[in-house]
Amino acid sequence: MTFLLVGGAAYKTCAETGAALVVVLAAIAVTATVLAFFAVDTLRNAPDTFIAIVGIAGLSVILDLVWKHQRGPSPPATGSLDHTP
Repeated sequence: MTFLLVGGAAYKTCAETGAALVVVLAAIAVTATVLAFFAVDTLRNAPDTFIAIVGIAGLSVILDLVWKHQRGPSPPATGSLDHTP
């Protein structure tokens, strides 16, 4: 899942980084395919493990939403990320 998130960030910043779009899209597609095969294989061969993975992922999303709700709105972003003098 982490590699998919990195691929999504690479896709989003493709123009700024100069990355080849076809390579980024291929990486995302291959990573998603591997993740899908892993999920199906885990579900078939170790359903308890699959349930645990889904439960932990769901719990992490719920805890993140609770944390963001407790913290309140984020302050608006200011300035540029360009730190060149």
